[in-house]
Amino acid sequence: MGLIENDITRCLGDVGPAKIGCTKQEGIGDAGHIGSSNTEGGVGDDESLSSESEHECAESIGTDHNKYFRQCYRQAGLLIPWDIPGAQPDIVSLQNANPSFFTSPVLDVGAGLGNTSIWLASKLGLDVVAVDVSADAVAEGQRRFTAASEKNCKKGEERISAKFLACDICSPLPQALTDMDSFGTVLDSAAFHCIGGPVQQRRYVEAVTSLVRPGGHLVMLAHSDNAPDYGGQSNTMRRVSKEELHGFFNTASGWTVIEIRECRYCCMSPSMPGKPPRGIACAAYLMVARRLGD
Repeated sequence: MGLIENDITRCLGDVGPAKIGCTKQEGIGDAGHIGSSNTEGGVGDDESLSSESEHECAESIGTDHNKYFRQCYRQAGLLIPWDIPGAQPDIVSLQNANPSFFTSPVLDVGAGLGNTSIWLASKLGLDVVAVDVSADAVAEGQRRFTAASEKNCKKGEERISAKFLACDICSPLPQALTDMDSFGTVLDSAAFHCIGGPVQQRRYVEAVTSLVRPGGHLVMLAHSDNAPDYGGQSNTMRRVSKEELHGFFNTASGWTVIEIRECRYCCMSPSMPGKPPRGIACAAYLMVARRLGD
């Protein structure tokens, strides 16, 4: 299963893992550009996950992953492929089927522009802490979250709240994060495959293990080894195999893997000049692991 090209109604529809062909998900809207507060529009397909400017950004920065993502978020008007409106559809489907995997407080790792955090708080009523390496992304995520909270109030619903923090999950964790209560769930919506190689990924495992309480869960969506390797993206995005995931998350590291299923990584892609961006779906894995301990 490689790249799957679809329009928005199929790419971002609420269907089971690795299945395409469904209706538009309620609440999904137009995102994709920094500074956009609209969350009710659409996207479509192309054969690349990123724009030319993003490829140029990757080539100029090389393998410094943090610098790459910080630079992406600083470029006004740049299409951010992973900035889809709302949470990843297969994560939504997982929560619908297994709500116990999502418990407060939730740490949203690689939260980007805050769309998943908004879903966690506004749709599920969960307490959320959102972290990202980019201070610009965190600021925009906080702005979008505040707008969503105010919208809830206008509809007579309870105001939602979340904490946003700029930090690198693979570096020594800031006290502002370690002083918090342990998390019931860590949600990683397409961050693990973007943090670097095995050294950085082992640091990630150590950090997440230290932050999740025994019995808590890690829900991770990662770009899979079934997807094609896009040349310019190989500097910043690694394809992950099931064997690698089991190698990182096991009893020795403090985890038991509940399941790894095939799913879709839905993104936005440039379209023809003058046309709105379109949606595509790429092969991914959705893993659920439980933290061991008393």
